[in-house]
Amino acid sequence: MAWSVDETIAKNISMFRIFRQRDRGRSNVISEISLGRNAYGLSVNQYKLTDTLKDAGIYKYDIYGIRQNDEMPLLLSERKFTVENESPKEKELLIRVLPLRLMFKEDEPFHLRLYNYDGDHLLWKHDGEGQGEGELFMIDPQPYVAYGLRKFQLLVLDADGNKIDEIYFRVDANGAIIKE
Repeated sequence: MAWSVDETIAKNISMFRIFRQRDRGRSNVISEISLGRNAYGLSVNQYKLTDTLKDAGIYKYDIYGIRQNDEMPLLLSERKFTVENESPKEKELLIRVLPLRLMFKEDEPFHLRLYNYDGDHLLWKHDGEGQGEGELFMIDPQPYVAYGLRKFQLLVLDADGNKIDEIYFRVDANGAIIKE
């Protein structure tokens, strides 16, 4: 859950207090977050909180800014989330990373380059040294999937930049990786 605070409000508060209420039950404080300031004394405008919800229900969050001078809570935001029961059907195992077995000798330099499918945009790169033949390396394309990319090209290069392997893969609608 993310929220922002305007500088005019931020100058009067010292912290945030976040309350969670489940299914119209009692509201409880789940977190207190201090107001951040940069080197110029201005407040940080963007804040995030992650809360793990294990049970189904309707959850309401109230985010309060606590005033410095009298500790009066100011309601800044209200959020509601509904968590559904998981269906009893057996969960399908999804592979969301690309496992890559590297065959470089120990301390042998190598390069990995992840591109979009057409190979015209470099998305990620890694320069490393082998840990021994058969080393397993995991490539996670999920940050790029979040931006809408679904097809990828991975190049494995030796120390001189010679192509050792070229792997094409895509991510299906469920987020599973499928090699092509």
